[in-house]
Amino acid sequence: MATEMKNLVAKLNHPSKRALEGAAAMCVVKTNYNVEIEHFIYKLLEQAETDVRQILRQYDIDIDSVKRHLSGAIDKFKTGCTGTPVLSPNILMLLEHAWSISSLKLNQTQIRTAAIIMALVDVEQIRGIVLESCPLILRVPRHTLRHDIETLLKASPENRFASTTSNTTDPESVGLSPTTQQETPALQQYATNLNDLVTSGKLYPVCGRDREISQLVDILSRRRQNNPILVGDAGVGKTALVEGLAQRIVSGHIPTSLECAQIYSLDLASLQAGAGIKGEFEDRLKAVLNDIQDSTLPVILFIDEAHTLIGAGGTAGTGDAANLLKPALARGDLRMIAATTWTEYKRHIEGDAALTRRFEVVKVAEPSLETAAMILRNIAPSLEKHHRVEILNESIEAAVNLSHRFLPHRKLPDKAINLLDTACARVAVARKGIPLDIEELESKKSLINIELQMLAREHRKTPDILMRTSALNDELKTIEITLKKLTQQWDTARDTLNQMEQTISQATLPNMDSKTVSLTDLQASLDRQFLTLNASYNVDRRAIAQVLSSWTGIPATTMLSYQDGLKMEDVYNQLCNRVIGQKHALHKISQAVLSYSAGLSDPNKPMGVFLLAGPSGVGKTETAQALAQVLTGTQDSLIRINLSEFQEAHTVATLKGAPPGYVGYGKGGILTEAVRRNPYSVVLLDEIEKAHPDVMNLFYQVFDKGMMEDGEGIEVSFKNCLIVLTSNIGSDIITELWEKYDNQPNADFFATVEPKLWLALNKRFANAFLARTTVIPYTPLGIAELAQITRLKLTEIDARLKNQHKADLIVIDEDIQRIIDISQSLQQGARAIDKVLSTQVLPRISEKIMAGGVIKEVKLRELAG
Repeated sequence: MATEMKNLVAKLNHPSKRALEGAAAMCVVKTNYNVEIEHFIYKLLEQAETDVRQILRQYDIDIDSVKRHLSGAIDKFKTGCTGTPVLSPNILMLLEHAWSISSLKLNQTQIRTAAIIMALVDVEQIRGIVLESCPLILRVPRHTLRHDIETLLKASPENRFASTTSNTTDPESVGLSPTTQQETPALQQYATNLNDLVTSGKLYPVCGRDREISQLVDILSRRRQNNPILVGDAGVGKTALVEGLAQRIVSGHIPTSLECAQIYSLDLASLQAGAGIKGEFEDRLKAVLNDIQDSTLPVILFIDEAHTLIGAGGTAGTGDAANLLKPALARGDLRMIAATTWTEYKRHIEGDAALTRRFEVVKVAEPSLETAAMILRNIAPSLEKHHRVEILNESIEAAVNLSHRFLPHRKLPDKAINLLDTACARVAVARKGIPLDIEELESKKSLINIELQMLAREHRKTPDILMRTSALNDELKTIEITLKKLTQQWDTARDTLNQMEQTISQATLPNMDSKTVSLTDLQASLDRQFLTLNASYNVDRRAIAQVLSSWTGIPATTMLSYQDGLKMEDVYNQLCNRVIGQKHALHKISQAVLSYSAGLSDPNKPMGVFLLAGPSGVGKTETAQALAQVLTGTQDSLIRINLSEFQEAHTVATLKGAPPGYVGYGKGGILTEAVRRNPYSVVLLDEIEKAHPDVMNLFYQVFDKGMMEDGEGIEVSFKNCLIVLTSNIGSDIITELWEKYDNQPNADFFATVEPKLWLALNKRFANAFLARTTVIPYTPLGIAELAQITRLKLTEIDARLKNQHKADLIVIDEDIQRIIDISQSLQQGARAIDKVLSTQVLPRISEKIMAGGVIKEVKLRELAG
């Protein structure tokens, strides 16, 4: 029965087949168990250009009334089906009679809808069904219909769907070549010919992947097991490899065995769409395979996201697409290129040994920075043509280097291409649109005016309202001045742009040399004017940094400074501005950072591994936070692990992920997942002396080889991480020597303290562990350092006070000394200053502010108590 039904469905013409598909979809929506004749006829009547509507109109039968009767009958069908509905035996009977009428009486090669209506009114068994559900249809006079049918068909709009192919037609008799006569309707419907896309110039040129493409050619040229599967992370260029192969085939730079091959990209989604009838998906897929086998030219099928084959069209492991393809792959009837990611390959494909052995894995790795830059230069002309902008070489380098550093969760070349494409779009818009800075100021001005209008309507003019109104008016004046200046600059830039376009249009005139000089001057002028507007006329590295800044939140200036290269004094000074009183330690760390930045440090080790030992509250943790800010532009890239929480041996699994068979397997570890998502980061391992020895043993390979294997066996790279460990071991030794040197540590002090500190640490950590780190002593903070820290903290409070209450914090030296005296009694280092400020200073400032009235300044000495 199934074979007979498939043959009948294949004989339906386009309107009939579309109606049957619609009937199946309707059955699914209404959760009916079977696709009945009523579903089928209802969907036939919904189509405008059919024989059925022509016949019903001929005999004055109201089509809307027929549809209402059918809808009422359908509503009475049993519901509750959660699976795929099947075609009822009545549908089979109807199609059998319709095919007999079409072929014998109407002399048609397909089943027309006229044959279906004739079967409804002619066949007694079917008339009984129609009589119950919709007797209106039986008003069609069957004897008259037989007489009128030829005339009705001639006038029917369904004629345009009539098959033009005769089974007895000899293609060669009408002069068709084997290439042009071949029709592959299923392949054309569900797949895209990549060779045609290459010929029409719709694909980017592919370069830098010669080794992988050659590997593809080798596998495809085999006699057996000639099916490569491309496996790699998302964005590394798996699909581009297949496009590159298509380009080679079209250009003829390919072995003889593949020179006429056609590569088709199969769309599994369209293959499944609308396949509501059981067995329809299998029919479609088999039709595609038959087209491939019948093609006069060799066909290579490409399936992207190949893991979707598992379970597509049926239950995984039984009637899904993967199992339908296995026989064709085994016999060699089908050559296929598949592509998927490592995760999906391991999860879905590797477990099916029968499917895995039919493929040869081609590993697609992320290209190097040099190769990625070459790929971008290769596609730059296409982007320039599309966006009508000029791409500078510096933007190519910036797109590759900055995306590699600041978008670690994505892969090259995809992230660099997206970044460059977005920058091109932004520059193209900036040339004709309004600069972003002007738009933001206009928006801010509008919001301020709205708030001023609302404040003006207030009946009670409280001091807070008056203060807010005054502040808004001042801000509005500043915005208007800035806006006027930027608008004038934009008008000038537009005039220069128009002048430049006019000069370009006249570049074919005899005085070409003078035009070239003028064009160069205008270009330089435009660059300067766009720079003042914080925009770019051409796609340069600044345009790249601005786009990336909008994606990540990292300032564009920070990114550009990294591309220019870090300078020793810059790194050192920025660290010293954050961390007070530890110049010796910061100098050592800065040297390691600069060695990494210059590319001279060992590429197989982390950027640096520093063990900071010293008393509590002297800046060890602050150093890690400052390093994250200096190196990446944001403290969000600091990965902090408090090792006091890892005092048991089993907590190793928390860091690297649970092994197979244990609870939590597959979820990843807190450290490995954090580094995998952000490879350019600062890892802070706090209070290492409290961790279990097994936990510390985990880091030997990290410090030595820059790698750690997680619970799933996947290697995680720490080669671009700076690792900071902190410990309080040796604090007494450091403090005692510091006091002997009168709180003034010098070169002799560090030469004396470092060996003693090493011995103290060696009592807790093995030599092998310490040898893999750089031990740096952190000294206690003197009065001068504590005063400097206090001033920094009070400056932050002053800024918050101004922002929230428009008041100034007045501080004198006596206030600073009083805070230091209290904090020293707590013996907690710089942390004591935070404690004093939060428990004694801030509450008193808050009391004064909340007491009411307009306060323009707060004197710290008046709050002492």
